[in-house]
Amino acid sequence: MPPLARRRSVALAALAAVLAGGWLAPAAAAPEGPANVLTQLRGATPEVARSSVRVVEPYVQGLTGGSQPDALTAGERGKGTDLVVRAPFGRPKLEPGHYDTVSSATQELAALTLPSLGGCSTWRGSFDVLDVEHDANGRLTRLALDYRAACRDGELVSGGSLRWNSDVPYALTQVEPPHLYSTRGGIWSRGTSTVTNAGTAPQTYGAAEWSSALGVPKMSVPVVERDHCAGRTLAPGESCTVEVAVLSDGRNDLLGVLRVPDGTPRGRTNDFVAFFPFISTRVDALVAAPRRGAIQLLYPTWDATTYDVLRSTGTGTETRVAQAVRLPWTDNDVATGAPSTYRVVPTGQDPNVAGKQVVGRPLPVPTGEEGTFTAAGPVRVVDTRLGTGVRQGPVGPGETIRFDPAAGGAIPSSGVSAVLLNVTGTAPTAPTHVRVWPSGTPLPDTSSLNLAAGQSRPNQVVVPLGADGQVALHNNAGYTHLLVDVQGYYSTADGPRGGGFHPTEPERALDTRTKGDPIGADAKVWVPVDVAGATEQVAAVDINLTVTQPTAHGHLTAWPGDAQAPGVSNANFVPGQTVANHAVVPVSAAQDGTWGFWVSNSAGRTHVIVDVLGWYGTAERDGGLRFAPSTTSRVTDTRTTGRPANGVTPLVVPGDRLPAAVAQVVNLTATQAPAAGHLVVWGGEGGAWPTTSAVNFARSEDSPNLATVETGLQGQLAVGAQSSNAHVIIDHLGFFY
Repeated sequence: MPPLARRRSVALAALAAVLAGGWLAPAAAAPEGPANVLTQLRGATPEVARSSVRVVEPYVQGLTGGSQPDALTAGERGKGTDLVVRAPFGRPKLEPGHYDTVSSATQELAALTLPSLGGCSTWRGSFDVLDVEHDANGRLTRLALDYRAACRDGELVSGGSLRWNSDVPYALTQVEPPHLYSTRGGIWSRGTSTVTNAGTAPQTYGAAEWSSALGVPKMSVPVVERDHCAGRTLAPGESCTVEVAVLSDGRNDLLGVLRVPDGTPRGRTNDFVAFFPFISTRVDALVAAPRRGAIQLLYPTWDATTYDVLRSTGTGTETRVAQAVRLPWTDNDVATGAPSTYRVVPTGQDPNVAGKQVVGRPLPVPTGEEGTFTAAGPVRVVDTRLGTGVRQGPVGPGETIRFDPAAGGAIPSSGVSAVLLNVTGTAPTAPTHVRVWPSGTPLPDTSSLNLAAGQSRPNQVVVPLGADGQVALHNNAGYTHLLVDVQGYYSTADGPRGGGFHPTEPERALDTRTKGDPIGADAKVWVPVDVAGATEQVAAVDINLTVTQPTAHGHLTAWPGDAQAPGVSNANFVPGQTVANHAVVPVSAAQDGTWGFWVSNSAGRTHVIVDVLGWYGTAERDGGLRFAPSTTSRVTDTRTTGRPANGVTPLVVPGDRLPAAVAQVVNLTATQAPAAGHLVVWGGEGGAWPTTSAVNFARSEDSPNLATVETGLQGQLAVGAQSSNAHVIIDHLGFFY
C-alpha cells in the first residue's frame, strides 16, 4: 500500500541514486565487545554525501607478515571491496598515530583507496591508527582507524571508521531528511530533520546549514528555523531535531543538502533535501463557476466595489447583463448546456476597454427523480462459470454477451437510466480487456476491465441501459469467465425516488495495518460510518476498498450489517498483491447502535484499507447531487504524448474537455509502469496532494479503477503518480451536478 503522507518518494529515491550512488542503512546499536565495523560517508560530489554503517564480519584479506608493510583489504563478503590500506615502506608496521596517504604507498606516505566509490584515479587523504596489534609473525590481528579521503585535488568527499577486532568507539551520524510538502507560491513549507548518534562514541554537534546540490536553481533561500542539535552532546542512540523551512515561489524545485557538523572523521554528515512546489491550476482571476441552471462569477482580478457584467453566447453580440453589481454575482438567465462568455469591468470604466474574459457553462436542472440513486444488494446477475444470466462457459476472443441487470430482482424493469456494476474477470487464458456498454449501441473504443493471464480482477462500472434494457460485455482476447454484481441504479425522471450524492473529503475508516490485525480466513470486521447529523439518513457509502499483503488467493466482500453475507466479491487478490476497487455499499445499524457495514475475507490473512469518499442519502432525505451518465469517451491517454504521470507535476485535464459538473466519474487506468506505485486524483486545488490512493498498480500491469472526483474551480481534474511513474488513461463515464 502506498504511503499516505504526500511525499515525493519517487523523486527522492531518484535523487539518492543519481547524487549519491550509495546506500543508507538503519542506525546500528552499539556492539558489545570487540566489533567488526566499517562506516563510510560517501558521495558523488563534495556537497552531496550520505552516511552509512555496515556492521559486518568483514572479509579482511591481503594481510602481510614478516618485514613486509602492513596491508589490509576490507569489505562486506560478497559485496566487493570498500577500503584498502597499506603502510609506508619506511614505516612498514602500523602503530598508533597519524598517516598521510596517496593511492600507492611510498617510502613516507601510506596508501588509502576506496574502490567501491569508483571514478577516482588518484586518492589523497589520511588516516589515524587508534588501536593496532600484530601476532608473532608480524601479521595484523587488530586494527582501529579513522580515515578521510579526497579524489584528485578535490574537497574531502569521504570518510569513516574501521574497527576490526577492536572495541575502540567510533563516531557515526544519521540524518533523516525533513519531509517538505508541496505548497503554492508564497507559502512556506516546513519540516523536521532528525539527527541520530548512530555510533558508539558520544558526539557534539555544530550548527546545521543548507547547501544547494549540483547547481540546481534554488527557491527563495531556505532557512534553518530552529536548531535543537547545535552545541548538544548526544550519547550513542540519542537524537535531536532541526526544523527547516523553504518559501515556495510556485515554479522552481529545490534540490539541496542539509549539513550537520559532528564528530565523525569527515567532520559533518549530509543528507538530501528535496522540495517541489505545487503548481496550482487555480488562478486568482475571474472564475465562472457552474450552478444548476445558472453561472456564478467570482474571484475578480482587480479590487473595485462594483462591476458591470457583459455576456455573449456563441457568436452572438456582447451585451450588458448586469450593472454596478458586487461579486460573486449569479447569472440565472442562461440557456441550459450552452456556454457563455463573460467580461467584467469596474463600474464607470469604458466597456470598450478590455476586461478579464471567462467562459462558463451552467449545470443541468434535474427533472423529477432524474439522477437519484438507489443501492441494491449487491446481487450477482452474471456468472459464466455457472450459467447465471447468460450461457455457461468462458467468453471467447472477440465474443460479446448480453444480460439483463434487472433479472436478479435488484433493480426495477423501468425507470432506470444507468446501473452500477462490479464486473470481475477470472481465469483468463491470455492478457485481455473487457468492454462494458449499453446493448444495441456501437462497440466503444474504451475498456472497463484489464486482465493479465490467470488473474482475477474486479472493477466497478457505471453504464446506461440499452434500448432493450440490457448491458453488453465484450472480451478482447483469449477466454475468460465474467461475473457481474449489481450494486445499485440511477433513476430516470419518472423512475423510483432515490437519494442524492454527498461527496466528502476522503476519510480513512479502516486500516488494519495501523490498528488491529490482518483479517483472517472467513473472518469479518465492522467498518463504522459517521456522517455528522445525518447518519440515519445515509443509505450507502461510496468507498475505495484496498487489500494489501494477502497470504493466499481470495476475495473481499462488503455488505450491510442487517443481512447475511452475499455470495459476491468486491476485490479479488493473489498472495502479495495490492489491489483497490471502488464500491458503493449499503449501511445499517449494528446492535451497539453504530452505523456501518461488514468487510469479510475468504481465505488466508490480509490487511484491508477502507477510504470513505462520500455517501448517498435515503429517499426521504432531500438534497445531494444528481448523476448524469454519458457515452464513454477517452479524455486523456499519456501514451500518445510519451509523458507519463509522475510525482512532481500533476497531469491536468482542463475543464473545457469535460462537461460542467460538481464531480466527474471516470475510469482511471495505470499502465506501463516501471515499478509498483499508486495514482492519486483530485480537483487540482490546494497545496497538498491527496493522501489516499485511487489506483494501485504493479510493474508493467494494466490497473483500472473507477473514481468520483470533485472538480477544481476551473472544472479541471488532476492526476499524479507516486512511488513510480505510470502512463494514465482516463475514460469519462458521467458526472454529478
